[in-house]
Amino acid sequence: MTEQNGIVYEGGDGSSEEKAIIITGAANGLEGVFAESDFIHAKHPDWRKVRQALIQRFDVAKIYDRVIYETLEGEQHTFYFDITAFYGK
Repeated sequence: MTEQNGIVYEGGDGSSEEKAIIITGAANGLEGVFAESDFIHAKHPDWRKVRQALIQRFDVAKIYDRVIYETLEGEQHTFYFDITAFYGK
């Protein structure tokens, strides 16, 4: 678990839905999306966001953001964030 400015990051490494980075403590959707970027940029400040998609999994009552980041060399990395706690606020 990591905490930064009242936002808590738990869960896995973000490599899949099952290992999603769980974000809690965001007051609303905008704050939550900023928290996703803050998490990545803390570890990889030179990466840029390429694409983002919302995934609703009704079978497990979870909502995810799938975010693709790109390195300066053009490599793409996908991260999954569990946004169930703040989605729709």
